[in-house]
Amino acid sequence: MTTNNNMHPPRFGDLPTAKQRKIWQKASSDADWTAAQGPLGPLILKQRSRAFRADKFASWLMGALIVTIFFGLGYYVGVPLWQQIQDGERRAYLAEANLLETQLLDMDRARNAEWDALLNQLSWIGTQRESGVAGVLTHLQVSEDGQTLVAVGGNIEDGTGVITRSTDGGDTWQVRESGVVEYLNDLKVIPIEKTLVGIGNGGVISRSTDGGDTWQARASGVVENLLKLQILPDNKTLIAIGSSGAITRSTDGGDTWQVRESGVTESLLALGVLHNGQTLVAVGGDRLSFMGGVITLSTDGGNTWQARESGVMGNLRDLRVLKDGQTLVAVGGNLREGQGVITRSTDGGKTWLARESGIITPLEALEVLPDGQTLIAISSFGTIVRSIDGGDTWQVRESSIGAAGAPAEFLVLNDGHTLIAPSSPGTITRSTDSGNTWQTQKIGFPAYLYRVRKLRDGQTLFALGFLEAENTGIIARSTDGGNTWQTSKPGLTLELFDLRVLPGEQALIAFGHKGTVVLIDDRYKQKLATENIDAGYLGDAKMRELIDELPDHVADSFKVPTQINKIDTAAPIEERLAQEAQLKRAQAAADQIASGGFSLEQRRDDFASFLKVCREGAASTEKSNFEKVEATDGATTKETSERTNVDVTTACSDAYIALRQAETQNAWQILSQRAPQAILLLFLLATLGGLYRYNVRLAGFYHARADALELVQNDDEWTPETLANLGQTLGADKVEFGKSNTPTDQAIEMAKAILSRK
Repeated sequence: MTTNNNMHPPRFGDLPTAKQRKIWQKASSDADWTAAQGPLGPLILKQRSRAFRADKFASWLMGALIVTIFFGLGYYVGVPLWQQIQDGERRAYLAEANLLETQLLDMDRARNAEWDALLNQLSWIGTQRESGVAGVLTHLQVSEDGQTLVAVGGNIEDGTGVITRSTDGGDTWQVRESGVVEYLNDLKVIPIEKTLVGIGNGGVISRSTDGGDTWQARASGVVENLLKLQILPDNKTLIAIGSSGAITRSTDGGDTWQVRESGVTESLLALGVLHNGQTLVAVGGDRLSFMGGVITLSTDGGNTWQARESGVMGNLRDLRVLKDGQTLVAVGGNLREGQGVITRSTDGGKTWLARESGIITPLEALEVLPDGQTLIAISSFGTIVRSIDGGDTWQVRESSIGAAGAPAEFLVLNDGHTLIAPSSPGTITRSTDSGNTWQTQKIGFPAYLYRVRKLRDGQTLFALGFLEAENTGIIARSTDGGNTWQTSKPGLTLELFDLRVLPGEQALIAFGHKGTVVLIDDRYKQKLATENIDAGYLGDAKMRELIDELPDHVADSFKVPTQINKIDTAAPIEERLAQEAQLKRAQAAADQIASGGFSLEQRRDDFASFLKVCREGAASTEKSNFEKVEATDGATTKETSERTNVDVTTACSDAYIALRQAETQNAWQILSQRAPQAILLLFLLATLGGLYRYNVRLAGFYHARADALELVQNDDEWTPETLANLGQTLGADKVEFGKSNTPTDQAIEMAKAILSRK
């Protein structure tokens, strides 16, 4: 007999295998009912076997039912729950991305605001231009359109006159032959004829009739230095005055000149024209002369002159005609006598009366305020005197200027009562009550200012300056009416002589020693304003690139350095890069979740593959059309081909979008797809559940029959009649499987039925 090794008991200390353990468990479970005892033993064994098979099948059904339930839970609960978790993660990534986008947008806004402020600071930056001359430029004339500029002066070394000209608003300059060999002291333009006339030392006169392009010398008839030139209202008559009482006159726009007797022998320094255009007054004198200040009068347009008594000792430096056209005031001084002198006429210059100035320093400049009655005069030592009655009486005003050699000038702002005067280095003197009181104000840098000019708004001011410590010429700007100032250093090592605002206020021109010309305009602002600044780090990098390209003197001008620092603070490079990288990661994660796990790069590859296939399919269709077009009109083949390629690309792109939209399901589509599965799942659950309950009850039924047979067999008094009754009772047709009684309840009920039949 063959021995079954699997049934062999293990030796002491050995562990049973899994297969042996399973066989032993089955044998032990069968041991209760496999042995047939008594006459009913085989019947009991058959009932037990049937119950075992039903119970085993019920176990399999229970497993299938559990698997089905878990599958249903996974499909209808797990998948939505997983999608909800994914949606939650995606929303978290989107919230993070939105926060980062908001932060980056705020950073862009702050950066752009500082960029706009920087552009404003780049307005009116001075750039030195090459004039082509080496002498001092002292006078400048500008055409009405602001494009043609002519500057004149002279060489200090040899005293020769110089002329330079620009036809592009001062950007480039060309030297012109002056036609004279003497220093030019004044320049005037006759606007109607585009004629320019320059006068200079030695009585020289040079004239141009083509806007300053060419010049021709004209005979003045005098050899004295000509200092001032005046054009009368008829634009034909010109009067030139100079040293030793020299006067020469032209009535044909400066082409020919005739000498006129002035009646005086001292230098004539200022010339005034009364309202009628025919009455002229010239004043002057010699600074160290003991003789009185000289005045000469003409009432016929400068043809004849008569000397008048000035009533003062010393030279007269400046002259003003008041609004009434009859009152004239002249100021000056006498250094030897140590006094400032003022004289006044109320009859059109015929008679003059001296007025007490109250100061001991010569007066250099005189200005009439818009009210026509308030006059301000200033000395070269900074002393200010004021009259509020048309120059009749004067009062000294405390100005705190007090700097010897300070520029004797001041500027009246648009309101008519605010005045600004240069002061000692690092300060200006300011009055807000028509010159009655003056306050010294620091400007923030140790330079003295001069030649203060204003724009039409009355708040934007420009001034020339000089830093002695650095031997550097500067340009200062104020945008608040002179309250605060900023400086620009255009790289100059010499002082500028004068500053002019060009027509239209598009630019300013400063000029001075060694032919220096500085064009003040918005070129740097306009250059940067035309650049396209992107958002984010690329825009930051572009801004810094443009800033690095600015010339050094521009980057150091006004508040430009401050604004550059503010841009760096508003958009730090490292922080910007970190935030943009974090934003890309958050957006990529949210996009990948939304696209079912496909990254942006994968979807791009998918689109590229789709587009390639789509184009290849369309190419064969369009090939014949191209051949037809080429055969009929070869010139249009390329254009048609390009147009067709564009159409194919557009059509393929639309098809791809439609395909992806078709793959995207809405709620009703999802419901319609899941409904059949749900119905099938419910049907399966109901079927499996019914089968499981049936087999459980069937197993209980057979066990109950076996138990009842054992009860009968143990009864010594059982008879065939009892067995017949028992068979009828245990018939399957007597059991109601639709009820939900437990196997125990069924066994008890069958036992009661058997006992009742005895």
